[in-house]
Amino acid sequence: MLTLGLDFHGVIDTYPKKFGELSRVLMMTGNSVYIITGAKNTPELRVSLDEFGVVYTDILSIVDFHLNKGTTITYDSEGNPWLDESVWDRTKADLCKQYKVDLLIDNSTVYGKYFTENTKYLLFQ
Repeated sequence: MLTLGLDFHGVIDTYPKKFGELSRVLMMTGNSVYIITGAKNTPELRVSLDEFGVVYTDILSIVDFHLNKGTTITYDSEGNPWLDESVWDRTKADLCKQYKVDLLIDNSTVYGKYFTENTKYLLFQ
């Protein structure tokens, strides 16, 4: 069985129909799909996933992970969360390790260096 991680911004929202179909096929065949994103897990995010036809096991959020840990997060004037880049950048790898994700598909080059042999990192461009 495969445990797949999909980034939302730049991956799912770029090709929603394709990733919606992929997620449905994987879930129907007994695999797991995690949405792994920097954004908070909000009703708006879940509505977008539903509209795209994306089905998933759970949503894993960098912001929610750090809020639950008690990490100090500040927000810029536009409401975007900020914390030390080295902490932020390694969190997707930490989440993948914790949830035993086999493969993460992401569009950002900054996260890849934190992944180990346990989770493969596929740069989507």
